[in-house]
Amino acid sequence: MARVTSTAQGIVIDLGAGSSVSIGRVTHTASASAGGRPGSAHTQDSAELDRVFVDRSGLPPLPICESVCPDVQQAVDQINRAIDDIQAQRIGDANSSFPALVQISHPTSYPFLANGSPGGYTAAIEANLNQQYDDHQFNGMPPEETVFLPGLRIVVYDDGTGGLSREVIDLAGVEADAALGLSYVPPPDLAPPDESPIAFISQPALSPTVTDGAIGRRLRHTHIAAALNHIPFVGPSVRVIERFFNGLGVHLRDLRGTLSLFAFLLVLLLPLVLMARRQLWLSDLADS
Repeated sequence: MARVTSTAQGIVIDLGAGSSVSIGRVTHTASASAGGRPGSAHTQDSAELDRVFVDRSGLPPLPICESVCPDVQQAVDQINRAIDDIQAQRIGDANSSFPALVQISHPTSYPFLANGSPGGYTAAIEANLNQQYDDHQFNGMPPEETVFLPGLRIVVYDDGTGGLSREVIDLAGVEADAALGLSYVPPPDLAPPDESPIAFISQPALSPTVTDGAIGRRLRHTHIAAALNHIPFVGPSVRVIERFFNGLGVHLRDLRGTLSLFAFLLVLLLPLVLMARRQLWLSDLADS
């Protein structure tokens, strides 16, 4: 299980002309767990805003939340509406105190990973894939930074005659992931059936009885073969012969698959045969 908490505090967004937005604290907590079984992958993602006020020039402060906001998205919407009202009042005032456009958002996590994989292998809290792509492609963020899910995102749009100018500020970013895979391991004394097309080894190297391919069974793991394996240049040759007979046994047990394989190889060789015949025909024609 992974659990991460990130906090940003003392945030002040200057809107110009004596107006600003102040946020006492942003707290973002994320956790992820995985159990390797269906329904065992879970995540939790929670963000809190505390003491949010909008200071308006010539007007009393507008309290959004005097303590912890009960709903983060609702608080963000109220902040954006207050900023829009302030900016609308400043239109036409083309002096140095004209406020830049500011937008605040509460990003959501990538739902597929947040819900956990169906088999319970993995779960994670991270930024949405679309947001990751946009941040990397257009905002110049490195890939390892784009995965962090911010509790609050502030974008300042200061576009002008000089071109596009945007400043992205992420507060209280988190990333939590967990993964656990379970695999069934058969008992060490469980031998495969004789008709199995795969050669299994479940005994020590010197054991004379190991279930294997029908033809290769006479060669594998006898005392003589085990002794030959330790002789330079002889051991590798024995193993090659052993593998040959094992492969031959596999083909004998599956004649239909073997015939299909040879038919496929013949189809591949047919163009080469035709090309060779055409070359001979052209050569005979040139000689005549």
